[in-house]
Amino acid sequence: MLEHQAAKIAGNEAIRFEDGERWTYEELVHQGYAAANVLAGRGVRRGQTVLVFLPNGPDWIRAWLGIAFLGAIVVPVNTAAKGKFLAHICQDSRAELIITDRNLATRLEQVDVRLQRLLGAELATGDRRAPSLDRPLEPWDPIYINYTSGTTGPSKGALTSNLCAAMTAHEPFNKYVRPTDCLLADLPMFHTSGQAPTFGFWSAGARVVRREVFSASRYLDIAREEGVTHSFLVGTMAGMLLAQPEKPDDADNPLRRILVTPMVGDPEGFMRRFGLENIFVCYGPTETGAVTILNDPTPNTKALGVPRAGLDVRVVDEHDIPVPDGTPGELIVRSDRPWELMTEYWGRPEATVKAWRNGWYHTGDAVVREPDGQLYFSDRITDSLRRRGENISSFEVESSGLSFPGVQEIACVSVPGDLDGDIEVKVYVVPQPGKTVAPDELVLHMARELPYFAVPRFVELVDELPKTPTAKIRKVELRERGNGPQTWDRVAAKIAINRTT
Repeated sequence: MLEHQAAKIAGNEAIRFEDGERWTYEELVHQGYAAANVLAGRGVRRGQTVLVFLPNGPDWIRAWLGIAFLGAIVVPVNTAAKGKFLAHICQDSRAELIITDRNLATRLEQVDVRLQRLLGAELATGDRRAPSLDRPLEPWDPIYINYTSGTTGPSKGALTSNLCAAMTAHEPFNKYVRPTDCLLADLPMFHTSGQAPTFGFWSAGARVVRREVFSASRYLDIAREEGVTHSFLVGTMAGMLLAQPEKPDDADNPLRRILVTPMVGDPEGFMRRFGLENIFVCYGPTETGAVTILNDPTPNTKALGVPRAGLDVRVVDEHDIPVPDGTPGELIVRSDRPWELMTEYWGRPEATVKAWRNGWYHTGDAVVREPDGQLYFSDRITDSLRRRGENISSFEVESSGLSFPGVQEIACVSVPGDLDGDIEVKVYVVPQPGKTVAPDELVLHMARELPYFAVPRFVELVDELPKTPTAKIRKVELRERGNGPQTWDRVAAKIAINRTT
């Protein structure tokens, strides 16, 4: 696709970075070629996994394209990863090489992994001619292993094909993006939410403005300065934008269309304040890409829209039997074309078979379908959490907590946050008999092992956890309890956990 664009619109701007550096479509391809040839010189070949542990910026784009041009497999690593979380991805991916920078490389010293290291800046030094391949790249060739949160075990890597990546990028944007449009891309590239919109705009021959992080206070200024027409807000980003002091010229900006997930509570007011033509919702797990699209704004924040073209969906019970409209059930998905959804969970054949049982991918999400075909989110069947756009494995949170002295049992759940639609991470802890557990010390211990966004805000010490007759923890009951006087709050305790902690 990029080679096609480089031949067709070589001199058009493809991407502009925060420091003002700009690449045309021709330059974009040449940067990818240069990176590919550097990687080939390091022994990277088709089908090999390569870890990318970099912040948003030119080096991430070089690494992404260079790996893909070789037919190797991109394994994005969350820049918040550290400790056991980082070690697991490095080991599970079976990669031999990690592309990183000097700041993030220090995290690798703290984990027992043996990897070749390549600084992202070195990728710009390669031969800018197309790399030599033994055969052409095909739609069914793998391109990504994106790690998704685990529930009954560590995070799993979803292996996806070129076609899956292309459809994830194409479907939400193809009808609305013009070559004259511009995307503000400030979501992390280690997420599909960063990868897919960027690729989608390039497939339309449009322009991307890349920022390292989201800035609510500068959002409209950036849009005006760069001529941004489209953007993507996940989690509480829309709420943070609305919370900015209102100004008379808020609507005086070039923004036309924003993808928000979930939908804001007052979409008409949101569009009116920021002068938008439309806001829309797109739902899709890492394993499937875009499943539903909702182009008609609604105040129902659980609305997911209707399935996109090319997908078949059902809402089923625990035996995969369809449930009546209006009844919650698990959303399962299959595609009309082969290779359009996740191929497998990397190195986990049993998990793959379970997820794909009866020929359908099981999302783990409970939804309700109405008679008009609209789908509405109900709950997560699995124990994974999603906070401010980040997937969190309750298993990994609990594993970290169990390694703290004095903890006998622990359960991780979500509770409502301070912002509308936000959630926070809470753990219920049962101390060992005769032992005490200090919540502040527990949280600081977990902060040394977990990404900042997975560190619990709330801790509640309990004598026992509610369980089913088969000894499974009843997390639904724990979520319903909420917080009370006995709940410890690290924000109230003035313990700050952030990206640099």
